[in-house]
Amino acid sequence: MRFIEDDWLESVSAALLLGMNEALPPNEWQHFVRTGVIHVLAISGQHLVILGIFIQFVLRLFGVGYRRTAIIVAVLLFVYAMLTGGRPSAMRAAMMVAAGCFGILLGRRAFPANTFALAWLGVLIANPGDLFSSGFQLSFLAVAVLMWGLPMWMPERKLDPLQQLIAENEPRLVRSMKFLFRELKQAYMTTSLIGLALIPLIVQWQNLISLSGLLIGPPVILLSTIALLAGFALFVDALLGGLTAPLWILLLKWSLRIANDIVQYADQLSWGCWNTGPLPMGAVIAFYAILISWFVWSKWRDYPLPGRLATINAGYFSKALLATLLYHGLRREELC
Repeated sequence: MRFIEDDWLESVSAALLLGMNEALPPNEWQHFVRTGVIHVLAISGQHLVILGIFIQFVLRLFGVGYRRTAIIVAVLLFVYAMLTGGRPSAMRAAMMVAAGCFGILLGRRAFPANTFALAWLGVLIANPGDLFSSGFQLSFLAVAVLMWGLPMWMPERKLDPLQQLIAENEPRLVRSMKFLFRELKQAYMTTSLIGLALIPLIVQWQNLISLSGLLIGPPVILLSTIALLAGFALFVDALLGGLTAPLWILLLKWSLRIANDIVQYADQLSWGCWNTGPLPMGAVIAFYAILISWFVWSKWRDYPLPGRLATINAGYFSKALLATLLYHGLRREELC
């Protein structure tokens, strides 16, 4: 990162792009922790998804075929995940993307539940100890809520033909404003639902509840996405001679500056962060047992009898496995 001549920007960029968390001063790191947006700096699924989209765009720009692109994306994401520390959240994302790319090669659809299970097993095989880490539990739970919870709580709204006709004949400005409002609403609803589902685990691991994260989450995620794209473009530009480096550095700098200002402001809110003690283990297990039961019930009611029995058994197994992971992982943390 020596082509960035700004110590603060270099340290934040190193943490954001390369997973070098030690480059960021502890007090700066704590601002992101207390405001509940630490996931934008820690290498996670967001980073790999954005990198995958960026690589695909660049390869398609140079005329690389669809299947070759899939292979290159899968390989480079695995390399990136390993180079940035092989964290559970990054490995999960890399494995899920790789499964999707493999499906492209075979001409078959990769089902989300199958890729989720494959990533779980992959992380288990690569490093069984990760199962008892906060990164693993928070990452997989967030994705589970995203995959199964959001469709339940936020079903897709379909317009009838008359509403569709009216919408198509509205002025472009009105349609654009409605589109932005829907996207903003979707972003805040998604952030809120995932954030609420993660509260018990976050309390156990970090002993805090961050309400400010529900407020600043979407804009900080958007700004960090811009910074990631600028950072990846800067790396590519450096390989090509650095002709447009000032443009990417400017975009990287200002997106991170604005995001940091938002985080600093949110950290000063008196109601933004509450320090707590750990929750009783029984309460944590009961909360997620109920959450999983809700997921299972939403599927169970539409299945014939054999499917119902299989789903119920899967639900019991998931709850037992989750209880074991939580108990051993958190007990291990207490002993340390």
